[in-house]
Amino acid sequence: MDKKFRWNMFITSFIPLWFSIFVADIWCIMEYSFGNWSHECTFINNIKDIIQENIVCFLVVLIILVLLITGICSINRFLKEKCSNRTPPKIRIKKVLRANKLSSEFLLAYILPMIAFNFTQLKSVALFVIYFSVLAYLCIRNNNVYTNIWLEFKYVSVIFSLSTFGPTWLEAGACNHYISEK
Repeated sequence: MDKKFRWNMFITSFIPLWFSIFVADIWCIMEYSFGNWSHECTFINNIKDIIQENIVCFLVVLIILVLLITGICSINRFLKEKCSNRTPPKIRIKKVLRANKLSSEFLLAYILPMIAFNFTQLKSVALFVIYFSVLAYLCIRNNNVYTNIWLEFKYVSVIFSLSTFGPTWLEAGACNHYISEK
């Protein structure tokens, strides 16, 4: 698998985390808006004030939206291409592992950021980027992107296997044949 695909798999596997951060930042923006809306100021001035005071929240929300949209579109394109190919690749499978267990690392990747980082402060967002970059590097380098909620939403049952050609993704459900990289 190429690194871009693994990156997109990694990003979309954290949809619950992104959604939680998105809700927390939107909540913060709305709280500020309701508490500081001035009826003496113009609508434009109120909006400018809200944006200036919550610029980190707006940037985080924007970055999350861009990452998710590009990741989801890329994975959908990949699945569509693989599903249109009616000739499954010839591989020899040595061992198959069903990837349906949530590991402690997976839960830690969700819980730790929500507890340890305040996504309304720039310093905390910068620390999260460092933490998440290290996690991304390790997961992508080691093909540890097996638990992906987007594929579950797409009704794709993903099985990670170790074949003679290296790591292989097997797919069933959406198009009933193998997705594989040799």
